[in-house]
Amino acid sequence: MQRLINSVESGEVLELDGETVPAKAIRDLLRAGSADPRGVRIRGAVIEGQLDLTDLHSTVPLVLQDCRFTEPLLLTRAELPHLDLTGSTVPGISAVGFRCAHGAQLDKIRCTARIDLANARFGGTVSFSGATLSGGEHSALNLAGAEIDGILRLGPEFDASSTSEAATILAPWAVVSGQVWLTTGKIENQRGPCFVGELLVAKGGFGIDDFTMESASGLAALRMENATCNFVNLARSRITNSRGPAININNNTISGELLIWGSTLEGRSPQSAMLLRGIAAHSLSMNTLTSTNLDPDGVALDLTETRISHVVRFSLGSCELTPRLVKLAGFSYPAVPQGAGLDDWMDLLRTGMPKYRARPYQQLAAVYRAVGHEQDAKRILIAQQTDLRRRGDIGGPIRQALHWLSGVLIGYGHRPWRALICLLAVLALAGGVAFTGHAVHPRTTDRCTTVERVGLAADIAIPLVNAGNKGRCELAAVSPPDQAALGAAYLLQILGWAFATLFVAGYTGMVRKT
Repeated sequence: MQRLINSVESGEVLELDGETVPAKAIRDLLRAGSADPRGVRIRGAVIEGQLDLTDLHSTVPLVLQDCRFTEPLLLTRAELPHLDLTGSTVPGISAVGFRCAHGAQLDKIRCTARIDLANARFGGTVSFSGATLSGGEHSALNLAGAEIDGILRLGPEFDASSTSEAATILAPWAVVSGQVWLTTGKIENQRGPCFVGELLVAKGGFGIDDFTMESASGLAALRMENATCNFVNLARSRITNSRGPAININNNTISGELLIWGSTLEGRSPQSAMLLRGIAAHSLSMNTLTSTNLDPDGVALDLTETRISHVVRFSLGSCELTPRLVKLAGFSYPAVPQGAGLDDWMDLLRTGMPKYRARPYQQLAAVYRAVGHEQDAKRILIAQQTDLRRRGDIGGPIRQALHWLSGVLIGYGHRPWRALICLLAVLALAGGVAFTGHAVHPRTTDRCTTVERVGLAADIAIPLVNAGNKGRCELAAVSPPDQAALGAAYLLQILGWAFATLFVAGYTGMVRKT
């Protein structure tokens, strides 16, 4: 005991090779106020009894490195300048409402029960590098409502497991002024999510790098709904869930980039393996990604109502989606997507959406039109109408046939020149009828001149144009061949009206508006 007192007064680290230190002695030293500013510093001790610092306010740090606690550590509503439990083994930490003026070092800690930091406040970085946490039926680490004025570091070599239905790592309503980093580690949970960060605020960003998450929960293995982050980076990681989505990052506000690359995601959900719905982000980048949904009714990726304000980089060629189904209703972006060509995007819209949706086509056409690629925009909109006829709800057989004719004849209003070509063909046929039929002056029965026959052909084929031939030259049904020519003229006149009307409607945009 005297050695402990001397070390505390001198500020030296007390090296104890498995020797026992009463927990009450540590509490008394923290309360006494006679310790060196460097605090209580012990290494390698066995802390006997429960170290209960509930409501204790100390002006010196507590450093217990490579120690073994026989009972859980209690820090409820305690206040310390700094906490260092590096390399220690402890059967649980209860620190609800704990205040730490600076950071907390929990590197290489071994905890066999829950670490509860709910509503705790830290003035610096909280580090769990090399930590091994096991929460049993409870969350291994509870950070609900915690505030960290620095970095939250889970890794490298971080390992956490539990069977809690809430989550192995629970961080709803937490506020981190720096970055939240999960690096080179593993989180397991066979009943619930691995990480939950609903309403999490990560002002410096949220990153996962070279990490593994394994879950068997109806909820997502990684769940961050309504969170606010500077960026979200999911890199070189494997996230699997045998009973639900792999990730659920819905309705987040991301001021920077949402980046997912080099990762493997596997879920089993009737919704999606990757739920990225309703996100507002500066940019979106996805490449070298594998997303698999083992549910036969689900999709691989859901970007419904996600809004990107700057640029989308989606390398369709390097991303393996199984099934190759993506929900894109309401997915919006201001510029032509990068990472894939127009043909790749159109193929994704045509075959990758589980149902016909108009907005994804219109969004893609809008950004191509905005950069002056009008022909590409028209091509996209024609593909939209083709998909509508194939998978949408147009109506009965008659409407289906009319819709098909509109596509063939005027490209659904985007290719009116096709109707003009048909009209010119009708004009040529009308010329053949006018020159081979019995064309005469109606009053004198004299045969019409060549010029008058040309005018007659124009009157037959182009009803919207008056060639000045009316009443001057007409077809007469003198013989059966002449009667056939007259019948053909009536038919050509009907076709001329139809093609002329379609051309005008397509050229003026009436069909597209409809």
